[in-house]
Amino acid sequence: MENNKTPKQRKGGRPEKESAGKRTAEIKIRCLAEEKNKIKSLSKSLGISITDYILKRALEQKIVVNYKEIHKELHEIGTEFSRAGNNINQLAKHANAMHKMGKLDHSIVERFSLLLSDYVKKKDEVRVVLRKVIRELLK
Repeated sequence: MENNKTPKQRKGGRPEKESAGKRTAEIKIRCLAEEKNKIKSLSKSLGISITDYILKRALEQKIVVNYKEIHKELHEIGTEFSRAGNNINQLAKHANAMHKMGKLDHSIVERFSLLLSDYVKKKDEVRVVLRKVIRELLK
């Protein structure tokens, strides 16, 4: 069976980069094992290669954060707020039932009001931080 393909033609896979986009130069550095491990850990936490991490730091370029990690963290925060909201709703239902039976103590209402205002304050703080994060990511 004959192979009529030239060496540049490949079946499937990623197309080859143009020579202008290829990284061909090398810089070799020596460092301590702890330093290498720290660089490796930092690059992994950002979801980028060690090469990209070192180049971006050395050239003072903005390091893009790991979007998957941010998404995971934001999802967890959203889940916690949902749980807190559900708990508040259950407490409000219970307070209404107690009020209808005439067994609602005024101190419970005051405590609930304090907890609810604290929840709203924390929710607003998180909203402010998230807006800052979003602005920073869009730069």
